[in-house]
Amino acid sequence: MKTCTELQTMAEAYREIILGERPWTALGNFLNHWYGYHPNQREQLIIDPIHKLAAPTLEQERWAAYCAAMVEYLSHQYGVPCPEWVHEAAYTLAEPWFDAFNPNKAETRERLTRETPETFKKHNVYSGNRMFLNKYERPSLRKSA
Repeated sequence: MKTCTELQTMAEAYREIILGERPWTALGNFLNHWYGYHPNQREQLIIDPIHKLAAPTLEQERWAAYCAAMVEYLSHQYGVPCPEWVHEAAYTLAEPWFDAFNPNKAETRERLTRETPETFKKHNVYSGNRMFLNKYERPSLRKSA
């Protein structure tokens, strides 16, 4: 894990996932840098492409698509230039991935299809709309002084 003075880029977060780090931990560390530690360096946090393996596992392929979708989403939300690498076909899944508890239930798939941001749908990733609740910007999540 990077210190708060070193940039935790998306490329580094994906590399950590490939090396066995829990995906939500690696992505959470990236988001800490995006929202809290380095909000003035957001373009540098996403400019470098993630490097997929030559023969990724299905899990690694899914997280690569998730990372690309996440970069595209955050770029649009925060007015940061979206890097071209996120639009490469390698970062769009051939089959939809429903990332949730009970992903095979029709109700779950319907909800995720309805709630997932368009940038994620473009990458064939369905995980709802709660993944970017931002503790740095939501007053109700901040500790009182």
